[in-house]
Formats: sequence, structure tokens, C-alpha cells
Amino acid sequence: MPTLEDIAIKITSLAQLNLTRGYTKAYKTGKLYNNIGSYNTPNRILGKTKLGKKRLSKTKKVDTIEFDLTYNPPGATYGKFVEEGTRYMDARPFAEEAINSPIIESMIDEYMGVYIQDNVMSGIMDELDTMEAEY
Repeated sequence: MPTLEDIAIKITSLAQLNLTRGYTKAYKTGKLYNNIGSYNTPNRILGKTKLGKKRLSKTKKVDTIEFDLTYNPPGATYGKFVEEGTRYMDARPFAEEAINSPIIESMIDEYMGVYIQDNVMSGIMDELDTMEAEY
């Protein structure tokens, strides 16, 4: 099973790979390629937040997981223009392609399947056991 850190590392490597091949290829990739790899560490890509009571109808808090790939890291801020394009240059969305790749989607699906099995299903079973004990 992939961990969240494994998924974050794979996103970074796919973004770097997209800079060097296919229709998203950037012509001079050295500085941008290196800075994408060194700046986008798993700690920077992974973001976890808690939703409070105001955002939920229930009193329990829920964790959300976000993947935030920086495509214009310090030292290579021109990555924004490669990703989004300019009026003179077509966009080459290397970061968007990395995040939306089928590899990442399958890794997330696998992670979520195990997460649901381990956390959600066990919680439901505990609730059912509690309900049975009350009746």
C-alpha cells in the first residue's frame, strides 16, 4: 500500500518527468527541473486540515488531505509561465498533468481503500457493537 509520502514523491517525480518529455516538454529544463525536485518535498506537498463544527453538521472533526505541488518554486518562478502559458507561448501544464495522472489516481484509490477498511469500517463495526449491547 502506498503512503501519502509515497504519493507526494511520485507527484514530484512525474512533474519533473513531464518537463523533459511529451507535449509538456520545456526546452531549457535544468533550473526548473532541479528546483521542482528539491523544493517539492513530501512535507511541503502534503497538507492536512481539520474541519471544525461550523463546517460539519456532526460534532466529529474530519481530516482532509491536500496535495499542493508548487510549479514556480523559488529560483525558478518562471515555472508559472511554463505551466500556465503566456500570450506568446502555449501552456505546457507539467504539474497539472502530474497530479491528474492515472498513476496518481490509482495510488490514491489504493490508499483510500485501505484507509476506509482500517478506519471507517472498524468505526462502523464498533458503533454496531455498541448499539447491540444497548438493546
